[in-house]
Amino acid sequence: MKKVGLILLLLLVAGFLGTGFYLDTLVKKSIEVVGERVLGTQVTLSSVKLSPFSGRGVLEGLRIKNPDKFNSDYAIEISKLEVELALGSIFSETLEILLINIEKPEITYELGLGGTNIGTLLAKLSSDSNVSAQRSEKKVIIREFRMSEPRVKLAASVATVPVILPDINIDGIGIEEGGITVANAGKQIFGLLNRSLATLSLKDINVIKEGIEKKVEQIKGLLDKIF
Repeated sequence: MKKVGLILLLLLVAGFLGTGFYLDTLVKKSIEVVGERVLGTQVTLSSVKLSPFSGRGVLEGLRIKNPDKFNSDYAIEISKLEVELALGSIFSETLEILLINIEKPEITYELGLGGTNIGTLLAKLSSDSNVSAQRSEKKVIIREFRMSEPRVKLAASVATVPVILPDINIDGIGIEEGGITVANAGKQIFGLLNRSLATLSLKDINVIKEGIEKKVEQIKGLLDKIF
């Protein structure tokens, strides 16, 4: 009987471990596939470690590739973000995310002839949110979204300048509606980010000009040495 009990215990532990592995794989794949669809660009994630007991976890190596026609490789790079899910909602119609906490993300805000990279991603989210509203798909609620100490590079064709962006905090995404599409949730987050960056870019336009002037002076110096 003791051996049987031990075997059952081992099987139970193995089952929980297997569930955790399945959950990690499911979350990773979902973020990459759905992220690419709603943003219109490649979204990759290195790893997911999510507890099947608490719903808390860590996502590492999240990268959102820059849209076409922009020079930088990535629009957003997040080395690590913390999440907390309501486990009972994972297989329901509405996924409840209790917390998304992002610290020191790397954001490249690139100015191009046709607008900005973040603005382009927001436009894709807006168009997909209209389509998503007409089809049946899983909804989300995000109770707390926290982005602290964003590291922003303001980039133009000839200069890249680091700038400071305030923290971004949003509470209660999708609560009033009883759940919203991923595209609509992303639209709220990217909308606030885009507005903050747009204001920032106006403040720092002189910094970009100075950066361009420095680049020009460096090129002149090199040409003087050659000729």
